[in-house]
Amino acid sequence: MKIKTILIITAVILILSTLFLIFNSEPEIIKITWEKNFGGKLNDDGWYVLTLDEGCITAGYSEKGENIKNRDIFLVRLNNNGEELWNRTYGGKGSDVAKAIIKNDSNSFIILGSTTSYGKKNSNIWIIMIDNLGNEIWNKTYGGDGWDEGNGIISKNSDEFIIVGNTNSYGYGEDDIWLINIDNEGKELWNKTYGGPKEDIGRSIDIYEQGYVIGGISSSYGNGGDDMWLLLVNETGFCIANHTFGTDKNERCNQVITTSDNNFLLIGHSIDKNQNWNAICIKTTPYGITKWEKTLDRNKETGFSSCEEISKGYIISGHIGSYGQGQNALLMIFNENGKLITEKIIKKDLDNAGVWINKKNDSTCYITGYKKIENEDYDLWIAEIKIN
Repeated sequence: MKIKTILIITAVILILSTLFLIFNSEPEIIKITWEKNFGGKLNDDGWYVLTLDEGCITAGYSEKGENIKNRDIFLVRLNNNGEELWNRTYGGKGSDVAKAIIKNDSNSFIILGSTTSYGKKNSNIWIIMIDNLGNEIWNKTYGGDGWDEGNGIISKNSDEFIIVGNTNSYGYGEDDIWLINIDNEGKELWNKTYGGPKEDIGRSIDIYEQGYVIGGISSSYGNGGDDMWLLLVNETGFCIANHTFGTDKNERCNQVITTSDNNFLLIGHSIDKNQNWNAICIKTTPYGITKWEKTLDRNKETGFSSCEEISKGYIISGHIGSYGQGQNALLMIFNENGKLITEKIIKKDLDNAGVWINKKNDSTCYITGYKKIENEDYDLWIAEIKIN
């Protein structure tokens, strides 16, 4: 009788424990629905992903030689199930990489990159227009005899585009932020430089109500070393305001977005004197007033690389851990007031990281970056993310 009673009590406890776990366990907010790798024996990397009605296109580079001076722009187009529709490479004998791709109204695409194969000496900004199948329509280079790079591009309207990058061919200092307005055939309409005597770099651009917001890095201004630099310019490139965010560390901005409440979100990382990285996210007003700031001070290196605004707040991609030492992709969601809602570490056997994230809607995003493959170098990595 005692044994029977013990068995009944044990069964009841097990049932109650199971019910407790079912009704009290939190559902996973971020899930990977599919992921794919593309590349060969050498390094391949995804630096940008563009969401389309049917799938996405990821852009980066593919190495074709034993050193980084021999790279081609690498594009892969996928359908909604992650199946490859086509891939293309573009380049010459030098190093050619893509930093962004945007869709044109004419069902064509504009690739923004940098090239040492074409143009003048050293590196030039490189723009390639392609059709829906990846066939080249035209290409143009922009730059001088120095080192000029393109990092971000947006559509001004159906016939014009704004490029942001950096130049040491023109401007005032070692490097200046370089803004170029081009038409639909690649003709330059105007360009502007911004900066002081030291290195100033334009990393990202977005539209805001009075023109454009530029996120970058300044060594000329701020608190010393590198500081995050936010510039507001009108539609003709005239600087309306600029603000720096930094400490005695080196703070670097990787992306800026205009938020739905007409503020700005800057994401990136800081580097201390011991070369330790900490991810940073700052929400600021157009007047440079910080609404909130988050720094990931973990026992491992962290960095933020890109972000999107969703209904829950802001989803941010990046990494945790040092490159080549078990680095993992990191996804975090903060609400509009800076409270952490959730985080997800995407662990692999070897290194991986999420470099760029782009949303399809509030519940679906694509993320691209790189993943270390056994007995190979890195492959371009892309995944579909579902947000519950």
